[in-house]
Amino acid sequence: MRRLYLLENEEQHAQAIVSPIGGQVISFVKDGKEVIYFQRIIGTKRRGGIPICFPFFGPPKPRFAGEHQHGWLRDQELDLYREITPPIQVIFKGVREKMGADLVKRERYYPWSLEYWVATDLISRSSLGLTLRVRRMEDQIEEDAPINPAFHPYFSNLGRRAVKIGGKETENFSKDAKIVPLNGQKELLIDLGQKVNMTLKGDFGNKSCVTLWSDSDEYFCVEPSLTHPDDFDTTKGEYLKQGETLTLGCILSVLP
Repeated sequence: MRRLYLLENEEQHAQAIVSPIGGQVISFVKDGKEVIYFQRIIGTKRRGGIPICFPFFGPPKPRFAGEHQHGWLRDQELDLYREITPPIQVIFKGVREKMGADLVKRERYYPWSLEYWVATDLISRSSLGLTLRVRRMEDQIEEDAPINPAFHPYFSNLGRRAVKIGGKETENFSKDAKIVPLNGQKELLIDLGQKVNMTLKGDFGNKSCVTLWSDSDEYFCVEPSLTHPDDFDTTKGEYLKQGETLTLGCILSVLP
């Protein structure tokens, strides 16, 4: 049985459960309220928690048809890299090695070599911190590696389902995902009946977007991605050269 990691900040009455599978948060509870919907299997789908979509967000492009929706990280068992005690931070590390040319061509996989670190912490006041750091390794592939990672938090419905972006509030959450360009905006206000600030850090920038989606009245998703999902593996997308590093951060701060 895989170990789950319990992070606790007793002074702030906050707890988070983190899994080595994708380094994803399973639960985040503040003042006894389930801010992040506890991850579980509903029907045949895994719902809840905060999966990390990597190296792309959404369905794979045809030339990567061998990969799963949202990439492989959320299903990969990672190695423990560091745990800070008392248990307020845990960091996992994983590697995706370059695949053989025959396998890539036959099954249409993402061929580049990447290593990545996923960190979760309860260090900041009333906040859950998430960080993804990615480095492209020396894989001897001339083509730059397309990349569009995203965080995929499932917020509990504690009475509302709304998000305010740049002064405009929307309650439009449905199976028909709505993609909203952030235009450089890095502060979002999420209202689930308890207000939560989402602060984006690192390489989130002018191309970044959030996707608004839900298939249940019990939860809703506000999913920040590096670029628009449609821009992945296009001239509008982002790429990593050999040796380059990318860092994305997302801080969820529960307001009083």
